[in-house]
Amino acid sequence: MILHVEFNDASDLRDQTVDDLNVLLEEHSDHPFVLIHMGQSSPELTASLLDQNNNLYFLTSMTSGFFQIVSRGKTFTTQSGWETFFKVENKSLAEHMAKPSWRPEWLGVINKHPTKFILAFDSVFKGNWRNRYPKELQIIRRAFADLDPVKAKRIACGNAQKLWRLPIECLAN
Repeated sequence: MILHVEFNDASDLRDQTVDDLNVLLEEHSDHPFVLIHMGQSSPELTASLLDQNNNLYFLTSMTSGFFQIVSRGKTFTTQSGWETFFKVENKSLAEHMAKPSWRPEWLGVINKHPTKFILAFDSVFKGNWRNRYPKELQIIRRAFADLDPVKAKRIACGNAQKLWRLPIECLAN
């Protein structure tokens, strides 16, 4: 089951949502649950949830840093609390695309729990596929080159293959 939870955009309900999620995960411990967009979860909350729940997974959509860079200085009335795996402060999109730099706290969580993350993108509109997706893909490819190759392959393909029993072969470039 994929859940759309937004801990940041509903921060006033975060504690209750975390409690409710933990109850749900415990009551259905034999069933996998996946949070889209990482649930807008911080590295600390993600680590805590993963340490407590064996049946929880995270889709990495919206974590590339693209949104944080292109939305600087803009005001939003919709979702904007996305987490990024990368250091993007004071970086242009071109700089970030050329050399993404992992936030150490996220790298630690990913290295500790490599079987719990599934590569995903949120490119729902035509403009996203034409403009954002190629840039995000470049960021992720370069960033994953900094990961242990086995972990990178697991996150990029293997975890989805196993979780959803996909009849695909995970190949490395």
